[in-house]
Amino acid sequence: MRSSRHCNGIVEIATKALGGHNDLMAGAMAGSKEHYDKLWFTRQAIGTTLDAYSGSLLERGLKTFEMRAEKMAANALVIAKHLNEHPKVKNVRYPGLSGDPGYKVACKQMHNGFGGILSFDVGDNIDHAKKFIENLKMIYHAVSLGATESLICIPYLTTMLYMPPERRTGYGVNMHTVRLSTGIEKTECLIADLKQALFLAMAG
Repeated sequence: MRSSRHCNGIVEIATKALGGHNDLMAGAMAGSKEHYDKLWFTRQAIGTTLDAYSGSLLERGLKTFEMRAEKMAANALVIAKHLNEHPKVKNVRYPGLSGDPGYKVACKQMHNGFGGILSFDVGDNIDHAKKFIENLKMIYHAVSLGATESLICIPYLTTMLYMPPERRTGYGVNMHTVRLSTGIEKTECLIADLKQALFLAMAG
């Protein structure tokens, strides 16, 4: 879930965690009536009002959002701690780890968990990362996030593909960095899947 906050209100994406089931594209704006009135004609002209079915999908997702968010964050924290001790994994980035640069700030701002997204470097090169993802059995290879299913991708080749290489690495995204968005599956099943995929990726 991402949001943009301005002095005049908030723009919130609903496609990801708020919907939560990979079947909706939506967003929301919240602000004063004065600012809403200024946007009214534009909204009517370009058709930004959700259809009834999409609205019902978003309502369904909102009903379970809090429970899903808590489970995603709990899964991510356990997984991050496990991967942080794995010999074939480096640079685990998750604000819930005490050694993470953003940990102190996250503790002040995030009171119900540290979110469901983490990243880490697999092995020594991009081939290791590719083999790792290919051998996952439970976690899906996809660029989205915030779903009930756990999703994984290589940002260097997907979400950041069109950035110059120096910008990608400047953000800490290496060629063998993977991004994991945890879902609501059983934690032990996710860890088992990660362990077997890491073993196979490094074999031979």
